[in-house]
Amino acid sequence: MKENPTTTTHDSLQDAFVKFAQDVLKLAKQWPEAKDVPFVENYHVVFEGRSWREKTVRTRQYWYLFRNCIDDEIVPLESAETCAKNHFEAGIIKPPRRSGKPIQAPAFDQIKRKIIREILSPVVDVLSLYGTFDPTPEQILESYKRFRRLWDSDIETFVFTAPLVNFSTTFDCVEVCEGWSIVRFLDDEKTALWNIGFHEHSEFDMIGFAPFRDSSFCLRSIQTFPVGEGRNYSAAAQRVSEVITAFRLLKAGDVGAPCTYAMPKDQLSKSGPAASALENSSVRRFGSTKTFSLCESDLKEFRVLYGELEDFKERGTLRFLEMALRRFNFAYQREDMSDQIIDLTIVLESSLLRDNPQELRYRLALRGAALLVSEEDPAEIFKTLRSMYDVRSGIVHSGLSLEDEGKLAKALGNKRPAEFVNECMDTTRMILRAYVKRLASGNSAEEITKDLDNKIISSLKKGQ
Repeated sequence: MKENPTTTTHDSLQDAFVKFAQDVLKLAKQWPEAKDVPFVENYHVVFEGRSWREKTVRTRQYWYLFRNCIDDEIVPLESAETCAKNHFEAGIIKPPRRSGKPIQAPAFDQIKRKIIREILSPVVDVLSLYGTFDPTPEQILESYKRFRRLWDSDIETFVFTAPLVNFSTTFDCVEVCEGWSIVRFLDDEKTALWNIGFHEHSEFDMIGFAPFRDSSFCLRSIQTFPVGEGRNYSAAAQRVSEVITAFRLLKAGDVGAPCTYAMPKDQLSKSGPAASALENSSVRRFGSTKTFSLCESDLKEFRVLYGELEDFKERGTLRFLEMALRRFNFAYQREDMSDQIIDLTIVLESSLLRDNPQELRYRLALRGAALLVSEEDPAEIFKTLRSMYDVRSGIVHSGLSLEDEGKLAKALGNKRPAEFVNECMDTTRMILRAYVKRLASGNSAEEITKDLDNKIISSLKKGQ
């Protein structure tokens, strides 16, 4: 909060505003348009658990009354001049910005119209709240004080919400990383977000109605931004994507967070749009999905895994895994299982075969088996990876799909396509997670592949 640079008292500012508001409303009441302020009808969705209902919301557009008469009828009011000048001299209303920077030491006459328009906002707010041109002084001050808190502040507070799909947990609220927690996604929050207006436009329809309705939990963060210096929404969306990636590496489940909403905490916005929606970790909307369940026993391993990924990013070593992680996440978005297999084999190639793209099938299977030798039966891992690569070759080179079960029967090993894809996803997840842990222990990508080859050679010597 900034101290007032003049002796203007808090009470005198309030008194000046009440006089201004009463004069404006008395004037507006005489206008012919005031007798029939137009309504706007909006159809809202109200969420109630897994069910929902529609309702019609009718709101009068009071700003229409003032939009063409501010200069001619409101600016000339003596009370408008007095109220605006008092707020200007008290340093309450900030100077406007040009090219991102505030105008330095502007004269009152330079920004009088801007200030009057600013102090008109609480007046319109009173009309919208109470629907009367004769509100009480207490009602006028109620709106004024809400806007005054906004004017006094040098920061804006925003709430970021990322609805989680195909997700469940035993926690009501738990912090998963610095500044971000998983909390229950309540019905009134769903209703407010869905009706903000994003979903009237196809470019904002990132999540779909049914997944949004069924989402019971969300990722939540409250962040502040300096007024007028821009808001780094993209950093929030990136953090959500990183959390989802760590979840997917942790265990099976089609968890996703298709979008992140940014809403002003007090529902008043100093500049720009009142809210934004950003696309991030999508997941397929159709086909078979499996719920990701976060238990108390998972938290420690998740935080270690997430911390390792963040450490790679800070040290600049995450680039070794960027392709693998990106394709691993793509596999969660694919509607077609054949596309999933292609993504997963690219994950394995970009991690296990960085040094030598030749002899792909055999070398990939050997290295994958060697990497997981302490966790799984190497013979089974070798068999799964070799079958996975054979199926991938049939898809890429012969134009087959997983629906051609007969032609791919040998490679599928008599498994149903969905069962085979799940097995491939689980194996790829274990390999990626093991690779991350090796990098976290200080090994380079080249050292990891060299060590795996040495293990393979060593095991051959033992078998002689």
